[in-house]
Amino acid sequence: MSVSSCCCGCSLEKGCKIIAILGLVFGTIGLNAAVINWNREFPEFPSYPQFPELPTVLYSLGQIPIIYLLSIVGNILGIIAAGVLLWGTLKKKDAPVLAYLIIQALSMITIVLVIGLAVLTSFLYNGSTAFDSSISPHYKLVCIIAIVIAVTFAIALGINVYFWNVVYSFYRQLKPGTNKGSQEWKQGICGCCGDGETCLCGACGAGCLIRRNADDLGKSGWLFCLLSCFCPCAAIFILRQEARERYGIEGSTAGDAMCSLCCYNLVACQTGAEIKERGDHC
Repeated sequence: MSVSSCCCGCSLEKGCKIIAILGLVFGTIGLNAAVINWNREFPEFPSYPQFPELPTVLYSLGQIPIIYLLSIVGNILGIIAAGVLLWGTLKKKDAPVLAYLIIQALSMITIVLVIGLAVLTSFLYNGSTAFDSSISPHYKLVCIIAIVIAVTFAIALGINVYFWNVVYSFYRQLKPGTNKGSQEWKQGICGCCGDGETCLCGACGAGCLIRRNADDLGKSGWLFCLLSCFCPCAAIFILRQEARERYGIEGSTAGDAMCSLCCYNLVACQTGAEIKERGDHC
């Protein structure tokens, strides 16, 4: 859902500048914290005759700090995204702002993975104490730390989602030639068989179709293809919005989001067929 102003009441442009600066500051802090904790060691687990596979799982989670690795990757992506957003906002160019939306979406995926791994680690560590009450209390401490990490990153994810929406609203303001009309899609969501070539391309390789659609709409095909490997719904949502606004097709952001989330393959085919019908397919 698009917004008309930032949460502090300022304009979208000023809000995006603040978001970019906050992203650079907190991204740097988060990156340093993750690097410092990279070599942190967790307690070693004894073996359990009734659960022989448990120590291996816990050991791998403890000694290979996947959570911190994901945090490092996510913070690096966040810093890059904040940098291009600040540049795009200062220059009032839509391309860098679009790059922020894509890179930040990848960063938010790493946050989701961190939350999932933290919850899993907490569950496993807590389960180990249930198997043997004589286990060191350090294990309970690790469980608490994992819960704190999960809650902290969940809050960060919610804030990032809101910031992403603010930047997306600003991106729509910046885009040249944005027009609204009452035209309809040439092909319905379930009418993908109307264009056999596009339908076959979407069925056999949605990433290829997403790349083709992005190229036809003047975007970076490889960048959208990369995004589709991790979060296809986000890539298809952005391209559907782009096509709908370019051709003056009636609709809403909420409708685009719902369609992209529930039936993204069909939406990709619909967008590709629309581009061909409008004569923009290369």
